[in-house]
Amino acid sequence: MEYEGGVAAVEKSGDNYYYEFFPWKKATSLEVEGSSHTVNIGDTLQLTPVTNGTKTEVYSWKSSDPKIASINRAGQVFGWSKGEAVITVSTTSGLSAQCTVTVTGEPSVQDPDKTATVTDGYASNNHSLNDYAIWSKTVNSYLIPNADGTFTRVEHCGGKMIVENYSAAGKKTGSKTVAMELSLFGGFYSGSDHNYFVFGQANPNDSDEEEVMRIVKYSKDFQRIGAVSVYGANTNIPFEAGSLRMTETAGKLYIHTCHEMYTDSDGLNHQANMTFVINENDMSVEQSYYDVLNLAQAGYVSHSFNQFIQTDGENIYRVDHGDYAPRGIALIKSQVGGSITKVDYAIPVGLGKVTEGHYNSTGASVGGFEISSENCIIAGNAVDFESERANTSDQRNIFISITDKQLGVLGQAHSPQQHGPLLLDVQVFVPDGPHRGSRVLSLAQRGGHQLGHGALELAVQLGQTGLPGVELLPQLLPLVLPAALVFLQPGGGPAQHVGVVCHLLALLFHLLHQAAHALHILPGLLGLPIGLSWGGSRSGHRLSGHPALKFPR
Repeated sequence: MEYEGGVAAVEKSGDNYYYEFFPWKKATSLEVEGSSHTVNIGDTLQLTPVTNGTKTEVYSWKSSDPKIASINRAGQVFGWSKGEAVITVSTTSGLSAQCTVTVTGEPSVQDPDKTATVTDGYASNNHSLNDYAIWSKTVNSYLIPNADGTFTRVEHCGGKMIVENYSAAGKKTGSKTVAMELSLFGGFYSGSDHNYFVFGQANPNDSDEEEVMRIVKYSKDFQRIGAVSVYGANTNIPFEAGSLRMTETAGKLYIHTCHEMYTDSDGLNHQANMTFVINENDMSVEQSYYDVLNLAQAGYVSHSFNQFIQTDGENIYRVDHGDYAPRGIALIKSQVGGSITKVDYAIPVGLGKVTEGHYNSTGASVGGFEISSENCIIAGNAVDFESERANTSDQRNIFISITDKQLGVLGQAHSPQQHGPLLLDVQVFVPDGPHRGSRVLSLAQRGGHQLGHGALELAVQLGQTGLPGVELLPQLLPLVLPAALVFLQPGGGPAQHVGVVCHLLALLFHLLHQAAHALHILPGLLGLPIGLSWGGSRSGHRLSGHPALKFPR
């Protein structure tokens, strides 16, 4: 019953009576606790609403300028750039209050217009080349950090291979060219002791005697040591409509790429992935698969529009972006020292519901793949692939997929989809305890127009999906800064993408693992803005005909 501004409750149990009083005063005023509110760039500040009532209130928060200070639904402010922002808190009962937050300090990533070092290196434009709407391309640009703090740039541009050395301060100290031994460039890998280039050429007559791929071994100062050639290999065009990436362990170089295959009975050249294992000592091909198989037999994916490969020294992990068999992002595992066709696999991201639109398009692209001591992390962008009958041209948003090394999918996180179009790329650092140092992956995203208070509301508790103690807290950072890209992989392999001057739209992820292995997905950047092309054709190709199966030249 109502009693003196509250609710009184009387309960009888046997011969005993129990009395409880609950204050029930409706709030008539609201303010934000504290007289001044200051936060440094990159730090957070917790704001606390205070009312004169006793009822529990539901609060909403809004920032007048999320590019200076954004705020999430819990009242946590994040400082992005110098200035002031007015924070408004409101209740469902109609009360509101404001406070001013002042952001101070300097950003961790400096404006390259003020701090960039201009070099006289070979000029190229790789702006947004890491992005793709349907299928990817081979990676042309690499920046390798050396043990002495210097850097080496390797880039395929202007029909030649450019190698340039830079001091720690960014001054060019030397340059040379490496011969393009075949007409197509597949990829580059900076190994622990040697460098490797992969070149290829078309095989229009589907000849088993035609050289389709050549792997060339160089010293760390780029002196040619040796090479091995691959002939025929069911390949009409190597590296076509996909990429090529490499890793190494135990004296073996693993190459994961793709090809258009020999002409089929239907008159078409279908596309799929292929993998090679090279003995680094004598430069011989120890294992390969390139024939038509299936996912369970060899990790065969067709079509495979992007390829990644990593190793932890015990297993080889491969990722393929498939559009038909399977229609999804596949994660394939094989043992180091064992057969690359003896595999376990999972489909962490299924794309079977993305059916509306161009049949080769899945509404997704894979930006990066990394492994930690316990998990496999795939990052990319995609339409809402869990909705029914998604269209491939729908708005894309960032996703992060986490799979343990036993190939159990632990969970996924998506950025919000209620915003308008915004183009961004991010770079992901994954520290890995004593095993491999830190590694870097990249991902592209097509997300929100104004990533403010709404975009910070994403929080996924993976413990709710059966993994106690694991928490994923993605926060999309709304600040856009110009930045010069330095994209490093200290753990061994080469960087996969390098930009020269681009915009920074950062993404902050904190992943805390119960085994005390913390994965910090930190802000970064790769080639903004992404000009996504939603067309159904590519230079030299027009994909049409049989749905999701045929890949004519």
